[in-house]
Amino acid sequence: MGRLNRRLVNGLVHHCYQKTIGGYLIFYSVSDFLVFFTTFCCCACNHHVQVLKLCLMYDHIHVSLKADKATTISSFVREYTSRFAKAYNAQWGLRGPIFCSPFGSAVKRDAKAVRTNFIYVDNNPVERHIVSAAEQYRWNF
Repeated sequence: MGRLNRRLVNGLVHHCYQKTIGGYLIFYSVSDFLVFFTTFCCCACNHHVQVLKLCLMYDHIHVSLKADKATTISSFVREYTSRFAKAYNAQWGLRGPIFCSPFGSAVKRDAKAVRTNFIYVDNNPVERHIVSAAEQYRWNF
């Protein structure tokens, strides 16, 4: 696969999203969600990434974040997806990546775009008809 010409900008909010390969479900239990969340948080601390929103869907994730260096975002995503894949694969006796690569991203350049992104991330479970109101979804952070 060719290298993506990604537009990441230092210090701005980025909406990053990842689908699973083949659209397979990866979160089956509370434990699955918590393993991902713990891995994600540890990697965010390691990379000094400010996580503003996170929504864990059954077959994809959305995160809104900021980093001082745009290159940090790619390193952060690479680390948490790799670590989670290793744990997930060990648990289920599988091999290989779980998430599609490259991950998707969009820069949010002004306050209105950031607010709209936060609403979009929060409402993802509503749009997928999992819950009727965003605050009912357990895996919105």
